[in-house]
Amino acid sequence: MLMVCDNLDGKEIKRKNLFTRWFNQYKDGNIDKYDASANTEDYVLYVSIYIHKENPNKRELISAFYDLIKNNLYTID
Repeated sequence: MLMVCDNLDGKEIKRKNLFTRWFNQYKDGNIDKYDASANTEDYVLYVSIYIHKENPNKRELISAFYDLIKNNLYTID
């Protein structure tokens, strides 16, 4: 699952903190969470990916997630 904190109302950091608090409160050890942010001159987007620990594609998904972040959430051609 991908989570992107909307920044239209300036409350993106509050959303990021809330999702992190929920994750920490309810985690059962089966899901890993990876956080990042995409920064441009116009905005900062906080994003997370949640992956089951035993997902056979975990490494590829994490790699693709961070590649997407490096390109400010635009796909690589």
